[in-house]
Amino acid sequence: MTAVARRENLLTGTPPAWNWNGRRVLIFTEYTDTKRYLDQQLRAALAETDRAEQRISAFHGGMNEQSREAIKRAFNAKPSKHPLRILIATDAAREGVNLQNHCADLFHFDLPWNPSRMEQRNGRIDRKLQRSPEVRCHYFFFEQRAEDPTWVKTIDTLRAPRERSQKLWDWRRASPPRPVVFEDPGTLDDEVVHLHLEHRVVQRLLGRFLAQGFVHDDLSRACLGQTRDPIPRVVLLGRLSLFGEGAARLHDQVLTVAARWTDPEVRKGELRPFSEKGEAESKTVDLLQGSLLGSRSDRVAEEVQQRLLASISRDMAELLPHLGERAERLAGKAVEKLAARGKQESRQMAELVKAQRSRIGKALDRRQMPLDFNDDEKRQLEAERQHQQKRLTTLEREQRTEPERIQAIYAVKARRIEPVGIVYLWPVSG
Repeated sequence: MTAVARRENLLTGTPPAWNWNGRRVLIFTEYTDTKRYLDQQLRAALAETDRAEQRISAFHGGMNEQSREAIKRAFNAKPSKHPLRILIATDAAREGVNLQNHCADLFHFDLPWNPSRMEQRNGRIDRKLQRSPEVRCHYFFFEQRAEDPTWVKTIDTLRAPRERSQKLWDWRRASPPRPVVFEDPGTLDDEVVHLHLEHRVVQRLLGRFLAQGFVHDDLSRACLGQTRDPIPRVVLLGRLSLFGEGAARLHDQVLTVAARWTDPEVRKGELRPFSEKGEAESKTVDLLQGSLLGSRSDRVAEEVQQRLLASISRDMAELLPHLGERAERLAGKAVEKLAARGKQESRQMAELVKAQRSRIGKALDRRQMPLDFNDDEKRQLEAERQHQQKRLTTLEREQRTEPERIQAIYAVKARRIEPVGIVYLWPVSG
């Protein structure tokens, strides 16, 4: 962190009379080693500032609940009440932690391979009750990065296993990369390589996709597709998420609100969504899927693109309330289904525990035949009897507590409704 960056963002005044301002910064990293490195570097850079040792803290997995709550309270407290300004967090903080009270700046020091994890990180400050009108989420990338030579080692994972005595260059010459498949072949032979999410090749490709995709706006939340339908349409996509105890995700559902699009300059009133279960809604979804799967060589006129870009904010504002209404209705149905599932599994657990108690009880009631056992066998039998008696006592308690615990798992504690993106479907004819 340079002196210029400190003066412009977190500090005021001139050295040595630096003063901390009220801004707070959240830094996300994926690895504990990186968290430790950042902590050391930032503390060294800020060592000469006021109360430097209290300005930086860390949030990571393995912390007890008391420590987690103390850090959250400190970071959300008024800057005038607590000196903490920089929080370095691993992905242990990406869900179920609200840090938006006095923080509108977030840095991704390294990018997760899954875009949804980045969204979850951003959601720590980009959420309701955020005081700032603008939230800034930053990440780093290399411009014109040279090809990474370690791709050679990555490709090596597609070759047949190397013999211990085989020289590296001889092995590469004799073992070309094997064909890849995306479904488990169901066998353990070495003829093909199964590419799954944890495979090194996939990890590298996903990393490259993220680094380049976000840079070139390929993952934009506003998209334009073409259809052969004569009616221009707009589709607002949203996501409904339901959470249980401990922020456990119980339900995820993608929502759509579709409407016929008209230019705001001639629009009378607001956009009117199609009926949720009507033919126009289902047709629009089919057109959207067809647009994603198909390929269109026709380019939408620049004038049309500019009109749609200018209309996004208004279209979002007009369709968002309808998305919220649909989400609330679907959330109610999902809550009922989750509760019913909890009751069903609770009954099944009660029956299972009852059956186990019955079997153990019958085993304890049976009299042992008077056989000529030696001392070791008698001690083993007694140990088994004591274990069964202990298990029977445990099952009596579980028969009371386990059904309630299972039902509690399916109890919805929080819900989140958020827009995901907006798609315009434009006729090929123009």
